Amino acid sequence: MWYRHPAACFEEALPVGAGRFGAMLYGEAEAELVRLNEDSLWSGGPRERINPDAKESLGEIRRLILNGQIAEAETLAFQKMQGCPKDMRHYTPLGDLTVRLSLPDGEVTDYLRTLDLSSAAYSVTFRKGGALFSRAVFASHPAQCIILHFTGEQPFSAVLSMDGRDDDFDRNCVLIRDTQPILVFDGCSGGTNGIAFCAAIRVIHSDGKVYRRGNTIVAENVHEMTAAISMHSGYYHPDADLLTLCDADCLRASELPYSALSTQHTADYRALFDRVSLTLPDAELTDRIPTDTLLESAKAQHTDACNALLALYFHFGRYLMISGSRPDSLPLNLQGIWNVDMWPAWGSRYTVNINTQMNYWCAESCNLSECHLPLFTLLRKVMENGKQTAREMYGCEGFCCHHNTDLWGDTAPQDLWMPATLWATGGAWLSLHIMEHYRYTGDLVFLRENYDIMYQAALFCSQYLIENKQEQLVTCPSVSPENTYHLPNGATGSLCAGTAMDSQIITELYTAVIEADALLGLHSGLIPLLRVQLPKLPQPTVGQHGQIMEW
Repeated sequence: MWYRHPAACFEEALPVGAGRFGAMLYGEAEAELVRLNEDSLWSGGPRERINPDAKESLGEIRRLILNGQIAEAETLAFQKMQGCPKDMRHYTPLGDLTVRLSLPDGEVTDYLRTLDLSSAAYSVTFRKGGALFSRAVFASHPAQCIILHFTGEQPFSAVLSMDGRDDDFDRNCVLIRDTQPILVFDGCSGGTNGIAFCAAIRVIHSDGKVYRRGNTIVAENVHEMTAAISMHSGYYHPDADLLTLCDADCLRASELPYSALSTQHTADYRALFDRVSLTLPDAELTDRIPTDTLLESAKAQHTDACNALLALYFHFGRYLMISGSRPDSLPLNLQGIWNVDMWPAWGSRYTVNINTQMNYWCAESCNLSECHLPLFTLLRKVMENGKQTAREMYGCEGFCCHHNTDLWGDTAPQDLWMPATLWATGGAWLSLHIMEHYRYTGDLVFLRENYDIMYQAALFCSQYLIENKQEQLVTCPSVSPENTYHLPNGATGSLCAGTAMDSQIITELYTAVIEADALLGLHSGLIPLLRVQLPKLPQPTVGQHGQIMEW
C-alpha cells in the first residue's frame, strides 16, 4: 500500500500493531503523528447491569408477543429488561505521540508513504533541501514495543511529545532514569475501579545529543535516531508498577541495534503471513499505481483495478488479523485495535450479532489459528458472566449473551434499541467458533478444554425455547438483529417469537455439541434432550419471491 501524500484524517492513516498494542500513522514530512492504542484501555472496570425486574416480567412479555400485542410487549420490555445502566464499557485511545522534525529549508519533494504488508513495516521517504530523509515504524511482538527509526542525509533534530485523551490522564512528563530521559504518559481510565495505564517512550539509539526539555524529549543534530514505545495496563498487570514494565521493554529493545530489531520483527510476522498466498490477474498494478488511485479506478469498475484491489484487500485483511489479534491479546473489537475517539461509534465494543464473528471468519481458512485464540479467552469470561445473566433475567441454566460484550465479558442487554437489544443468542453464536477451530486444527485437547462453553450455551437454549402455536420450539422474546418487520395491519415491530437466525444458530450449536460429545466420549446428560428438540426447531422457509424468510 503506498501513497504520494500524508494522511489527511484518521481513515487515511496507516495501522501498525502487535496484537495487544498498535498505532495509526499519518506521515507529515516534518511531524509524524502516532495515535496509540492498547487493547485493554476501556472506559472503566466491570459493572453489574442486570435489570432486577427482568425475570418476573418475562412471562407477561411472552404472553403479549404470542397474542400479537407487539407494541405492548416492546413497551414492557424496554422498562423491565433493559440494562441498568444501559451501556457497558467502551474502548478508548491511549494518546498521541508527536515527533516534530527540524529539517533544512526547501520544498518537500519525492514524497512516498508506504505500508509493506509482507513485512508489517510503515515507511515515509522524501527530500527536503535536496537531502533524503526517511522513517520506518513497526510494532514488534517480540520486543513488545513500537519502534520508530529516523534517518537523514543531513543532520536534523526531533522533539517527542505526548498528548490526547481529552486531558483524561495523570502524568505527562519526562523523567530521568539511568541518566537518560523517558517520556511518561499515564493515568487511570474510568476513575475508581478503573483501568490504570502507562506509556513510556525512550530514544534508544542516536548519533546526536538527547536530553529533556520540559515535558518533551529532544534529539539534536542527528543523522539517525531510534525510539521505542511501550504500553501496559492494569487489566493485564493489576498489581504491577506499569512504568517499570514499560521502561523494561524499552531497555530490552535498546540492547539490540535497529537492524536486529527489524529482522526479529519481520521473522515473527512472516511466520504467520507467509502461510498463505493469493495470485490474481493484474496484481502488479498495486506496485505501479498508488493505492488511493487504484481504489478510485476500482470504484469506476475498471476490471484490472478490481482484480488488483481484491488481492490487496485480502492480504490487508490478513495483515490486520496478525497485527490486532495474538494469543496474548484481547480479540479484535469493532475497530480492531485502532481507535482515535474517546467516545467511538458503537463504543468500539465486541458487537456479537455479527461483527465479532465476521472479524474471525477467515482466521482458520487463512491458517491463522493462533490469532483466533483471544476470542476463546474472552468467551470464557462471557460464559461466566452469562450464567448470571441467564439465571437472573430468564430463569435458565447455562449462559447467554446479548448483542454486545466488552473486555470484562459483560452479557446484559446493551443500548435501548429494540431491533438489537433483546437478542439472547450471542453466546450461542460465538460458541460455534470453538467447533470451527477444532475442525481446522483437529486439536482434541482444545476441544476438551472448551467443550463446556458450547455445552453451557446449548443448555441455556434448551431451557429458553418455548412452544409456539405450531408446536415448534422458538426463542421468545427475540429479534432478527437490527431489523424490523411489517404486520398486515401496517404496524411494525422487532420483538417476536422465533427468528430464522436463532433457529439456524441453535440447530448448528446442537449439532456441534452432539458431535463434540461423541468425539470426546463424554455421553453428557443433555444430549438426549438436544436430539429431541432438534427436529422441533423451525426449518428455513422460502417466501413468494424466492427469498429465505427472516421470520
